[in-house]
Amino acid sequence: MKKIFIIIPILIFVLSGCGLETKEAETFLKELSKNKSLSQYLSGEPTLEYTNSIKKYYEFKINLSMNKKFNKLSDKEKYKTLYQVYELIKDKGFSYKISCGDKYTCSVDELHAKYNNDDYTIDFKDGYSLNQLEKNDEVIFDVEDEKEKSKENLSEEETQSSSDQIIYDYMENEFNRITNYGENYTPEIHDSMVAELASKKFGITAEEANEIYVSMSMNKYK
Repeated sequence: MKKIFIIIPILIFVLSGCGLETKEAETFLKELSKNKSLSQYLSGEPTLEYTNSIKKYYEFKINLSMNKKFNKLSDKEKYKTLYQVYELIKDKGFSYKISCGDKYTCSVDELHAKYNNDDYTIDFKDGYSLNQLEKNDEVIFDVEDEKEKSKENLSEEETQSSSDQIIYDYMENEFNRITNYGENYTPEIHDSMVAELASKKFGITAEEANEIYVSMSMNKYK
């Protein structure tokens, strides 16, 4: 397998020896280095590496050198930052084909972001790997896993909300029953009475029952 590293200033010289046209690739790298949302995390100019695994077909890999600011980001933030490169690539159509001469077919298939000894990678070749960020060949962030976690958290919130609604409805019914729909309501007596009833029925403290009732009552008027 033929593998060559290219730095922007010598890009045309190196690739032209192979018969590849490099103007479009060079222009894209320059645009990438000037991208405001990405450049703040770069410590050097982007470079290209390409492999020639199939005759007349070249796979390009973008190499980025990252700074300390990037290293301080969470894994999710790192993924979002690097995914911007793919969005730029997609806008250019390079994820399918990049112009490199009539005799060759070229595409941008991988992104490598390096900080010290760590290599962060996003593979652009298919939808599954595109949703993952790898660090030194190990997946550290997965969009689909994140979605599942969000669903689980949402489900827990919905379950809690449903439980609170049941407690609120019970207490509201008890208030109406005991006070004849508020006609005989005395706060000092009935508030604690209904809270105690809810406490016994749902296995919570009277204070928790009262907090749920007050919270749900306020939510009705938001």
